[in-house]
Amino acid sequence: MKNIFIIAVMLLASAAIPLRAQEWKLAKDAKGIQVYTRSVPGSDFKAVRAEMKIKTSIPSLIALMTDFDSFPKWYPRMKNFTCVKEINKLEYYIHIVIDAPWPAKDRDSISHFKIRQNPADKVVTIEFTDVPGIINEEPGMVRVKNLYGIFRFAPEEDGMVKVTYETHSDPGGKLPAWMSNATTTDRPYRIFRNMREMVIREEYQNRICEIYAEIQAAN
Repeated sequence: MKNIFIIAVMLLASAAIPLRAQEWKLAKDAKGIQVYTRSVPGSDFKAVRAEMKIKTSIPSLIALMTDFDSFPKWYPRMKNFTCVKEINKLEYYIHIVIDAPWPAKDRDSISHFKIRQNPADKVVTIEFTDVPGIINEEPGMVRVKNLYGIFRFAPEEDGMVKVTYETHSDPGGKLPAWMSNATTTDRPYRIFRNMREMVIREEYQNRICEIYAEIQAAN
């Protein structure tokens, strides 16, 4: 009986292995930006993670990330970034429209955008998850499904901030997975390259970030 129990446990464990997320694999390393991809069980679309270090401050990064009007200036192919509803200074519902390359239709998404900080290590995380049903789907546009992502800002001892971006989604429609996966590394690399150029601007470096004060107060 004992041997049967051990075999059953081993079978259950081996069956669970394919359900685990795969290890991150380095796909691009250029100009201080590393981009990783991995397969996601149950999805044909890959997840992506990007990492870099910036000589800046977390309040400056928060000031940029909450300047919603700036997103189309530095986020690749973004046509519109709208705050649909503000719950408070740390929580929003946002509508994003992405200009998809021909012949694909434009994509849009509705996300719950939430900012929080770990009081122990001072790491700030911005999490966004899709929220179906808040805005009806528009004709000629495809709604992104199963969207999840984070931006993470971790202070370093040398005055740098380690920035991590991680996301996975189903772009919806009839877009082939191989086509979407082929551009997986390019977008986060461009996002980070543009973010690095934007955040050093005087308007973000010298801006008093009231939202960061709200984050600290929430702790």
